[in-house]
Amino acid sequence: MKRLCLLFISISLFTACEGDSLNSPVVNNSDNGNSNMSNEPLALSNYNLNVNSIVPVFGTVDVNNDYSFNSSNHVISSAITSTFFGESNTEIVTYQRDNSNRITSLTSTNAGVVTNETIISYNDNTISKIIYNVIENDEDDYTYNFTYAGNMITRTELGSNISTVFTLDSSNNLIRKESFNGTQSIKTEVLDYDGLGNCITSIITGEDATSSNFSFDTNESPLWDAFSDQIMLSFLNDEYSDEAGIFMAQFASPNNWISITKPQDTISFIVEYDTDNRIISRDGNYDLGNGVAIQLSETFSYVN
Repeated sequence: MKRLCLLFISISLFTACEGDSLNSPVVNNSDNGNSNMSNEPLALSNYNLNVNSIVPVFGTVDVNNDYSFNSSNHVISSAITSTFFGESNTEIVTYQRDNSNRITSLTSTNAGVVTNETIISYNDNTISKIIYNVIENDEDDYTYNFTYAGNMITRTELGSNISTVFTLDSSNNLIRKESFNGTQSIKTEVLDYDGLGNCITSIITGEDATSSNFSFDTNESPLWDAFSDQIMLSFLNDEYSDEAGIFMAQFASPNNWISITKPQDTISFIVEYDTDNRIISRDGNYDLGNGVAIQLSETFSYVN
């Protein structure tokens, strides 16, 4: 599924922050100042992400994403159940990897029938092409091509004037994303990180200009290792209009993301931990006004 089906929470949070002032829940942080980060990363047995939205006219829209992991603590599949107008639909996304453990394709099936697929090609150890194919509707298909120059990656899309340049730091963290229509810059996002590698700020200029500040606890994020092999793939496969900082805060930061501040408001999560300071749930409820409300819920289960 496009963008690896990882951005449900990010999309909802971005929408929430662009609305009216929100009632921010209080963080229930049991951290005593001691990090549980060790030489052995936390290994997930299950990660569940649920987004429930109430929207006038459309009613309740529920998207539940349930991830499964292999013995190397990487995603092997996810079950995505969407409920809309009272009708539920479930797609199973399976991940295929080569002998070097690089993701080479993702295939979505509904009742055993393939609905869409993403094919990733490599040149040595760099992504050279991403092809997305919807089996019964070519309108949503796309092909991304990539070229590399030092720490910069340029993405072009077949049949489109839009190109995007991604700039990485020495740790392969995304620090700049700039998109062009032809030669004209239309949107730029600059990201900053703290000394631990957590994405702490995102500043967007041009289209949808905004700023975001992210806060973290001092405990190890289980998503950091579990999604480490698809972080670069995910932002290279996004849309130029997406805010990369939200994704980097949630999935690519070594500590647990606990709040986001935008010009309109601060949203804080209700976070629960077990006795070993491992995050076991993260929740947020957002009232956007005009009858629109969003409830986000994550749960985490561990092998170790």
